[in-house]
Amino acid sequence: MAYPFSIKEVGFKISTGFTPWASTIYGTDKFSFTSVQLGTSKEIKITDSFSVPIFANVIVNPVHEDINFVFGITLR
Repeated sequence: MAYPFSIKEVGFKISTGFTPWASTIYGTDKFSFTSVQLGTSKEIKITDSFSVPIFANVIVNPVHEDINFVFGITLR
């Protein structure tokens, strides 16, 4: 499930992942959220004809009490 939105020309997305039952893959024994993510993206203008799309994500896994930060650029 994901919900995209924008604030002042910056794109954001909130998303979640879950398992509805016990899963050895996700290490759960009941219904559990396996990820909660907040991501953002924006194009940084370098010249009039060239821009670099960048993104950043914060991903939390409540089951494993883990948090990850992801930063990058998109090449087209």
